[in-house]
Amino acid sequence: MKIKTKKQLNLPQLIEWAMDNDIKQRVFESNPNFDGVTYKLGFDIGGHLYFEEPLTPTLLFTVEVEEEIDEETKLGLLLDHFINPYGQHYVGNIYQNRSINDVLEENDEMEISTNSIHLFDKETKEFILIWRDGKMVE
Repeated sequence: MKIKTKKQLNLPQLIEWAMDNDIKQRVFESNPNFDGVTYKLGFDIGGHLYFEEPLTPTLLFTVEVEEEIDEETKLGLLLDHFINPYGQHYVGNIYQNRSINDVLEENDEMEISTNSIHLFDKETKEFILIWRDGKMVE
């Protein structure tokens, strides 16, 4: 399963990410520095880097990246739906910076049957179904 997330990258990381992802014809603007000033750099039609003023390696850029996740990937905020040993349905265990397998193992220890796991999307403020009935959702 692939999810989109926003990441903060410094200048060398941004350049490496852009080269690895064959970024072309795109301009990136840095996060504002302490004076509120932003800087731009871009990649032309051939994927070559250009910028108009000196840039420091510590500049931060926020980019949206698409990542492949699996049951071992540590994720931000997770919410599960489960059935307790008495057959009652519940929604509401919240996990921070845990993997799907972490959630499943913890629930197994408590004799809880996990039906589904959802990831909280900070941008849309919604939960996204990522795991159900024993497997990742496509």
